Order: sequence, then structure tokens, then C-alpha cells
Amino acid sequence: MLLPDWIQLFRNGFCVLRALAPRESALFKVHFPQSAYPLSAVDYAIVATQIPPVYYFGKGALSSLSSSSRNSDKYRNLLMELDQVHFEDFETQDGVGPETVTAVLRHGLTSELAQSKRQMKVGVSQGLIAVAFLFLSLNTLQIRFPSHPSPVVNAVISMLTGLSYLLYTMVLSLITRTKNVDSARRLRRSLKKSPNGNSPSEVVSLAYRSGYGEDLMEALTALTASKQDGSSTLNFQYKSSGTNYSDMVYNDLHTIRNALLALRDPAAGTCAADGAEETPQRVTRSRAKSSTAAQAVSSGVLVSLDARKREQIVSGLTTLAFFLLNFGAGYSYLMCVLAFYAPHESFGGDSIIGAAVSLLMFNQPSAVADWWGGLLGDLFWTIEPVLVLASPYLTKFLYKALGKNNHREKQD
Repeated sequence: MLLPDWIQLFRNGFCVLRALAPRESALFKVHFPQSAYPLSAVDYAIVATQIPPVYYFGKGALSSLSSSSRNSDKYRNLLMELDQVHFEDFETQDGVGPETVTAVLRHGLTSELAQSKRQMKVGVSQGLIAVAFLFLSLNTLQIRFPSHPSPVVNAVISMLTGLSYLLYTMVLSLITRTKNVDSARRLRRSLKKSPNGNSPSEVVSLAYRSGYGEDLMEALTALTASKQDGSSTLNFQYKSSGTNYSDMVYNDLHTIRNALLALRDPAAGTCAADGAEETPQRVTRSRAKSSTAAQAVSSGVLVSLDARKREQIVSGLTTLAFFLLNFGAGYSYLMCVLAFYAPHESFGGDSIIGAAVSLLMFNQPSAVADWWGGLLGDLFWTIEPVLVLASPYLTKFLYKALGKNNHREKQD
């Protein structure tokens, strides 16, 4: 994504420079709305950086739509295959049996199916943004329709519509990551205080009650995460492009089972008898019977939880920064739409709608709000690619800062 980021940086940087030109002032636009003038070098530079987004947003839209349809079908088939799996040869060990591993895999497949459905809407949003850039590039070249500037304003509406759903997905991501951080923190405390030793079934039960209830796949990912960067270490076949759904489900169930059994601490005994499965929903009856385990869970599991928590915090902060920048840009560009279709000066002085629109424009004249909105929108979208390009360094800084506080949380 480096090339699109550089293109966005230069495009919006050039737009900021053009917005400061006298002919782009609010007063000039009011008196000469249909003005035409020779294209400057900045205009040609803007056009050169407005055309590529038409291609890569359009390509992204087609890719998102096709992958969404393909993946949705795949995950539906996998869920149906999961319902038909027979477990005669699936031995229950340490309370880990068919019901537990099936619940984990079902949560993972259900989450992926929901993500695939959202991906289709993301594709539509990308298509709307591609159309918007097409009209904006034509406007920069002064190739205008008879109803100008209406098509340009409508293109901005198209862009804002697509951007709105992308902002919505960012909000969902922030909510999910915040929940995962809280669940990881609660699970870590529960594991340290658990009297039942290192039973994998007990770990799953604690994860269920710690907030991972309907996302046990994320819980397993956190418990087995890379100790360096918190990324997933599990290799699931359902994420591949295969079509042998029966084998994929069978192999992934065994991957989950082996990962759960690997949570055991070799230094401690087990507390669930082989052949007696304890489900995530069932309160562990043996909780009151303290085992003689040396520690509640393997120290490596706690390290993985800490790493996953840091990864979710860093990803959440990055998502929050991009959300604020894109929300600021979207709101700024909205001024153009309001100034064209609903200038508050056109409403009566006592009109509630006029007062509301004026408030949205910070009580500025519509032409002034339009100019400032365009300038600030371009400025926000100039900062965004800078943040993208600097994200590797910012990520290292955040990991280092969070690592310094990790020892404090271990005392909780």
C-alpha cells in the first residue's frame, strides 16, 4: 500500500496548496461560480494523483465483492460440514472433547462469515469512492457538465456515503479490540487465581466467563499468541482456498484440540478425568476442590496473553487515529454539500432547520464554511498517509511503552 499512500499524500498536499490560491477563496467562488481559467502546474499534479484512485479503489471494489461472495459460500459450507462431523474417534482428554472444540471452531467460522458479509459492503463503498474520484478529476480538468457544479457535489456525496460505512467498520473494530483487551486482562487474573491447576477445560471455562463468551476462537488465539508481537500462531485450513470442506473441518478440530491440550503446565497435574468433558458454558464443579498444581497455568500462556493484549491495544490506537482523521475529513467535506444544497442563509431567520445547518457550519457563512471544509478535509487526508508511512515506527514505540507497564499489571 505504499504507492497509494504516497499518491494520497501528494494529492491532498497539492489540494491544500491550491485551496490557498486567491481564485479558490470563498469570495471569488461566490461571485464567479462558473469561472474557467488556465490550468496551473498544481492542477495538473492534482489530476495526475486523482486518476490512480479511480483504478485502485475500483479494483479494490471488484476484489472485495468477489472475495465476499466466495468466502461467504465457503464459510456457510464449512458450518454445515461442522454440523455433520462424527466424533467416534475423537478421544476426550483433560476435559477437552467434541463439544469444546466444536464451540471454538463454530465461533471462528461464524466470525469469518460475518466479516465476509461486511466485506461486500466495503466493496460497494470502495466503488462509490472510485466514482467520486472520477468526477473530481474531470472537474479539476474543467471538463464540466451543463448542470455544473451539481455533479461534483453529488460526487462528494458519493464519496461521503462510501466513507461512512468504512468509518462504521472502524467503530466495530474499536469495540471488538476494546472488548478483547478487557477480556484478556480478566482472563489473566482468573488464570492466576484459579485453584484448579492447568486443566485445558478449566482454561476454556474461565475464558468463557471472562468475556470471550461468543468468541472462544479469539480466546484460543490470545492464549497461544506469539510472545513477541501477539500475532496468531495457529494455522487453520479454513482460512485457505481449499474446497475439501470435510478434511478442513476435521483437521481444524484437531488443531484446536492440540492447541488446548498444549496449554497444560508440565509441572502440574490435571484436574479433569479423561473421558469427562467440561463445556465452556458449564460452571466447573471441581472449582471448589483445590488441586495441588504448582501454578494456575503455564507461564508461557500468561506471556502470550500479555502479548496479545498489547497487540490489540496498539491496533486499537492505530484504528482510532485513522477513524479521527477520516471522520474529520468527512465532516469537513460535508460543508461543500450543505453549502450547495442547504445554505442556511436560504432559510428564514427563525427556521429550526436553518439554525441547525448554521450550527453544523459553526455559525459561519456557507461560502466560508465551504472553503474551510475543503481546506481542512484535504489537510486531514494529507496527515493520514503520513501516519500510515510512520506507522512501523509508531508501532515499535507503542510496544516499547506498553512493555514498560507490563510488569506493573503482572502484580495485579
